[in-house]
Amino acid sequence: MDEFAWKTGCYLAGNSEPVISLEYFHPGPVLKFSAPSLISITGPECSGILDGAVVPGWHPLLVKAGSLLELPPSPSGRCGYLNIFGGFRAAAYLGSGSTSLASGAGGHEGRKLAAGDVLEPETDFYQAGNNAVLGWTITGRDLMLVYGEEKHLSLLPAPESSLLDE
Repeated sequence: MDEFAWKTGCYLAGNSEPVISLEYFHPGPVLKFSAPSLISITGPECSGILDGAVVPGWHPLLVKAGSLLELPPSPSGRCGYLNIFGGFRAAAYLGSGSTSLASGAGGHEGRKLAAGDVLEPETDFYQAGNNAVLGWTITGRDLMLVYGEEKHLSLLPAPESSLLDE
């Protein structure tokens, strides 16, 4: 989990504290909004396609009812977060809105999302008008402080290393 991307996205979507968001891996889902929403898309190199137009990550986005949002693959291949005003409604499991696939609990009916599933926000967002990218954001310079350049991890053999698969 990328805690920085998740929490920052929650705030960009107008929440005063972290709420339940949709963590996705690339490529992400295609979602249709049944109601006006305030959202953000966060994660390294994440963006979206809203009604056919590319929208940036790390910005609050006003989305009109009926809009279609695609979450395309990011060049880094890392996970992204779709954050919505009020957060998504999900069953709690061990104090989290995450889904435990192994136990079939939490999240959206304790399973992976499937075509046709409906994700409900905890709070309605009333807004009229057109889609819009709002002006405030996190800058590329700010993101470099968190994500920086590619990092390398060095591993040393341990006595139990022979027990691990190649």
